[in-house]
Amino acid sequence: MAIRLHWNRQSTYLLIFAISWVIPNMVLVWIDFSWFNIIVNLLFPFTLGIALISVFRKPGIMMLLMLPMLIIHAYEIVFLYLFGEGVITTDMFLNTVTTDVEESTELLGNIMPSIIIVCVLYLPILALAILSCCMKMRLHAGFRRQFSLYAGIASLVMAGIILVAGVRMDEKVYPLNVIYNLNFAVDKWYRERNYPITSYGFTFHANKKNHAKEREVYVLVLGESSRAMSWSLLGHRVNTNPFLTGQPGLLTFSNITSESNATQKSVPLILSPADASSAPYLYTQKSIITLFKEAGFKTYFITNQVANQQLIGFYSKEANVWIDINKGVDKKEIGQYDANLIPHFKKVLDEDTGKAFVVLHMHGSHFKYSNRYPTDKSFFKPDQPLAIKLQHKTELWNAYDNSIRYSDSLLHVMIGMLQERELCAGMLYVSDHGENLMDDDRHLFLHSTPFPTYYELRIPLLLWFSRQYLQTWPERFQVAEQYLHAPADTRVVFHTLADMAGIYSPFVQYKLSLTNQSFEPQIPRRILGDHEEPEEFSRYFKTEDFDEMQREDSLLKR
Repeated sequence: MAIRLHWNRQSTYLLIFAISWVIPNMVLVWIDFSWFNIIVNLLFPFTLGIALISVFRKPGIMMLLMLPMLIIHAYEIVFLYLFGEGVITTDMFLNTVTTDVEESTELLGNIMPSIIIVCVLYLPILALAILSCCMKMRLHAGFRRQFSLYAGIASLVMAGIILVAGVRMDEKVYPLNVIYNLNFAVDKWYRERNYPITSYGFTFHANKKNHAKEREVYVLVLGESSRAMSWSLLGHRVNTNPFLTGQPGLLTFSNITSESNATQKSVPLILSPADASSAPYLYTQKSIITLFKEAGFKTYFITNQVANQQLIGFYSKEANVWIDINKGVDKKEIGQYDANLIPHFKKVLDEDTGKAFVVLHMHGSHFKYSNRYPTDKSFFKPDQPLAIKLQHKTELWNAYDNSIRYSDSLLHVMIGMLQERELCAGMLYVSDHGENLMDDDRHLFLHSTPFPTYYELRIPLLLWFSRQYLQTWPERFQVAEQYLHAPADTRVVFHTLADMAGIYSPFVQYKLSLTNQSFEPQIPRRILGDHEEPEEFSRYFKTEDFDEMQREDSLLKR
């Protein structure tokens, strides 16, 4: 009887609710233990939670009102399961609303333990909240006043300590920092949605003065989640590039980094003249597609990625011809393979006779890796199962290497198609970002981690020139050969392509073109921070990242 009465007290529920409120805080303090962190991320949110929950005579009412915050707590636990540290980033909020059903399903199936943990933790809390609302018993008014007074005073004292210490509560205190990130994500969402308005009337004032005798075609291939250290052209221990190895006219750049470890930021930075230090221009300037259009090229954007109303989607729609190979197709479980881009590319080459600029957006090496290539292209085995577990690391690596090898074969096919038509052509391949594959004792996986790693930021960049191009402008190839190991980031893509095509514009900077004598190695390199501020690209690197940098450098110097 005593136990039943104990669990029927609203005061007991109040305490349970307050503890459930700070479960993510407990994990964050455990990860980064310090006495000050206990005050900042445990005691302050706990006392503040008690003060809030004791507002009503039935504490379950406040818990139900705080349901949106409980959802964020659940999301934070999943986030910690994936990345092991940090709080939900702006990028992660935006990734959640811009991904497609296929990608979500692939990931959810591999984070089921975290989903189960969330259900075990919070479904009983919701049940108790409903029970609290239904009970006749209420908290005594005097108890509520006294309890909330003490909790409120304690919260104010700890808030004072935090402010005196100079800590920004919207940066360091959970869940205030997550609420700030959510607000920033919503603001960024609206800025991207308004891109057609804020960029209206923009012009590059572009023109092309020199023309080749043959038809000119330039191709930008956007890879996905392809990291440099998994390319044998860049020192990988297994042969993931059997088709491109020895390809005439091909240059491989070994020291390129991305400006972001998230697609929805990195691709706009690749397509735009804006960079991490000038991110506001992403919303007011148009993309490289418009640059080529102004210079007299017919432009094409052919994608195997999800189309949305964010910057990538808006940039792609600037093309004369926009093709989503998944539109109207039943993707079922594995979606479209990147090989399905090839027929559309062939049609562009065969049906048009004028100058053309083509962007091909691949699905590349996005998880789930074995879904990125047909079963008959499974070269490295075993490549199943693909559950995200340390004991499956070999299978995950093999599947990832297979996806790189498959992309290698497709790039080889594209080059062959340009060669056989005897065009004055150039191709640039670059990946949006890299990938973590449980490479070291941190056991990190995927990308978009709150603290970008070297594995996520170092990417492949390839340049290929046709025989006709080399005969017309041999000096550009010769110049690019000098910079194969120069430090650079994805700022170079816009300016290198413009320079390759001989396009002149006030927005084209030759010091950022790999094919120009004016090129300057990029030191320091930047990444676009979670709140769109420029940061040094190695800011978040740990010892493991610097060790990998040294190892990769030594491999490439052999």
